[in-house]
Amino acid sequence: MLIDVGELKKDKGIFKNYNFVLPFSYFGFEDKKGLASLNFEGVYSKGKVLIKGKCHLSYEGVCDRCLKSIQVKIEEDFSQEFNEIFNTKQAGSDVEERYLQFNGKELDLKEYFRQFIVAIFPLKLLCFPDCKGLCQICGKPLNEGTCNCKVNHFDQRWSVLKKIKDSCSLGKDRGGVKNGSTKEKDIQNT
Repeated sequence: MLIDVGELKKDKGIFKNYNFVLPFSYFGFEDKKGLASLNFEGVYSKGKVLIKGKCHLSYEGVCDRCLKSIQVKIEEDFSQEFNEIFNTKQAGSDVEERYLQFNGKELDLKEYFRQFIVAIFPLKLLCFPDCKGLCQICGKPLNEGTCNCKVNHFDQRWSVLKKIKDSCSLGKDRGGVKNGSTKEKDIQNT
């Protein structure tokens, strides 16, 4: 994904339009099938190339809760400045610095857009925000209705605390400790 900087330098200060539609595999995302549509303009000025525009992603994904196949569409604006370096001693030592620099007549934007796309992918993909997921027992999608499975919401890791709670409630019935007090009170009938 190369931009001819020499062409931008000829028209210094004038924006030039670029449109790319590329499969995710171009950026190394073999596990996702979809397209990235990149529409932007670029300009050269004072040793820098500025690009700004929109990124449209369209791909098929799977809901993280109910495993339903869904069509995902994401649109995000971007703007980035790339610095021209005139000799290799000026080049940044950090990988991040290097991909924001260019030397010569071409600017390769592949790595910039690969990282941009990774940053805008959702961390958790949901078919809709209130997705109820799947039944833990039978696997029925709970968005389609409830199932007849008996769900035990008690986590066995809490069983020791439940025994303590049960023993405290038994003590209440026998006139034991009440309301968090550590002293037993004698109640005399008058």
